[in-house]
Amino acid sequence: MNFEDIFTRRLCKKIRLTTLFSISLWNQIDRFISHLTRTNKNIEWWHIAILSMVSANHQNIFVLLNAIKFENSLTDHKIDIALINRDVQCQTGGMYDNITYIVTSLIDNSKSLSYVESHRCIS
Repeated sequence: MNFEDIFTRRLCKKIRLTTLFSISLWNQIDRFISHLTRTNKNIEWWHIAILSMVSANHQNIFVLLNAIKFENSLTDHKIDIALINRDVQCQTGGMYDNITYIVTSLIDNSKSLSYVESHRCIS
């Protein structure tokens, strides 16, 4: 199975079958406009952090529980700081602001650009 089979469903006699997942679930443009995360990078970093705290392939359950408790206290601290700063919607910083501005302006101007120009901007 590939992307087309799972998400968009191939055309069958000029009729597209209902998709396995709704387009709103996997469409990244809506997530970008709403300033939501676009990847699962934060989940991957959490997994790497847990693995580095446990630092072994086959530890007992108590070592894992202690690592999860420690990670929970770090997460609670990050949430408290985020609530204080009120900036929990998107990442900030020079690089992220620049990319966000470029993609947002591209989406806003997509109707006025030709097909070739819009794809040149994306690349």
